[in-house]
Amino acid sequence: MNIVVPKIGNSGADVPVYVLPNICAGDTMDAFQPGVKLLVGGRLYPNKQDYKMYLVPNQTIQLAGNVNINRVNVSGGVGFISEKNNSDLFTCTVMCSSIPQIVLGYNSQDSLSFRIEAWGDDAKRMSNFAYVGRQVSIEGALRYTTWTTNDGNSRSAYQIRAKSNMYTFFGKNKKKEEETPQQVQPPKHQQQYVEPPEAKHYREQIGKIGSTISPVLPVTNPQAGGPTWGPEAAPNLTTVVEGNEIPF
Repeated sequence: MNIVVPKIGNSGADVPVYVLPNICAGDTMDAFQPGVKLLVGGRLYPNKQDYKMYLVPNQTIQLAGNVNINRVNVSGGVGFISEKNNSDLFTCTVMCSSIPQIVLGYNSQDSLSFRIEAWGDDAKRMSNFAYVGRQVSIEGALRYTTWTTNDGNSRSAYQIRAKSNMYTFFGKNKKKEEETPQQVQPPKHQQQYVEPPEAKHYREQIGKIGSTISPVLPVTNPQAGGPTWGPEAAPNLTTVVEGNEIPF
């Protein structure tokens, strides 16, 4: 069954959606006359073969009276962010998990890709918080755009226009790249150390003392049976430095 969702706003066109019959839709699929307004709820499947939008009902199709409702909820991860050529427009794709639908060629390993667009302040907010891989939940309206290429071919595309402030991002915000800390540069000219004359004099005196002291050697103590220390090992522990006697 083919239904047409009224367009939102002045741009774009009415949105064609193709409803697949199932048990949830009830037995009234063929009971409605053309032009009757219906309330249809279900899961959307963008077809990868004919690029049409299909809907699999998850509740009974009912008469809507004079009410016009165009509401879509998507939850998934941001898959691609388009280059921003307009500061008031933000576009990206959201990848959602797929419930197997053999008729449309989807299995449990496939993902459903939906193109999201936001305008104005919502575009600025989403551009600040969205990044590839981030989880998001968005409520919007289904839109349909048609155009003609330069070679005369007709093209069409589905989009979901995010409603103002009707979206939530999950997880942490993307961290800004940390600034590289400035390295402390060493001074170009190192000050050379100059030894004072007094330090040189003391160093020479200490060198003379160390070179004239005889080491103390161990001697054997016959009573203890082991090495001991005594004056026999160092009979001369007095040295003369520049005429001054230094007793030890």
